Amino acid sequence: MEKLETILHAEEASRRAVSNARAHARDLLKEARTEVELIAVEADRDAVEQAAEIRSRMLRDAEITISAIEREAEAELDRVVQQAESRFDGAIDAVADALAR
Repeated sequence: MEKLETILHAEEASRRAVSNARAHARDLLKEARTEVELIAVEADRDAVEQAAEIRSRMLRDAEITISAIEREAEAELDRVVQQAESRFDGAIDAVADALAR
């Protein structure tokens, strides 16, 4: 009888140990899921920040390029206007000479 009681106590202790192990495993799984969610949120936040930094750099680069193009266009316009003005005086003189003849 004593052996049977020992076996029953051991079996009960074993069941408790299994139950405790399952509960511990469920707790670990819950913690792991929470950690994964936190990591995902942080990764999303990092991705948004990186995208904002890249966008900012691209806008800055675009503004620099646009400024350079504007300067080149203004310089070309100045050259064209100066060239037209220098030819204009000669054309007026030629027309005046032609009318005077």
